[in-house]
Amino acid sequence: SFNINEVDTDGFNMPPILPKAPCKEMCDPDVHWEKRDDDTADTLKLRLEVYHKETKPVLKYWEERDQLLRFVPFNGVKDMGK
Repeated sequence: SFNINEVDTDGFNMPPILPKAPCKEMCDPDVHWEKRDDDTADTLKLRLEVYHKETKPVLKYWEERDQLLRFVPFNGVKDMGK
């Protein structure tokens, strides 16, 4: 898999993960790539509602007990082994 986005802002430095060989075919996202059926504004809204209802309280529980580890991967996957 690959990611064409580059993030270089606010201390985050995550370059794109591109295909190893030059992309010569099937590289136009508007023509060749498939979009997930659930890649919609309504799905995003629902996921955020679920996060605030179900996940945020769990984070608060562990944070109140000083047992929550916060990790910000400023360098993306390169930080995951640290």
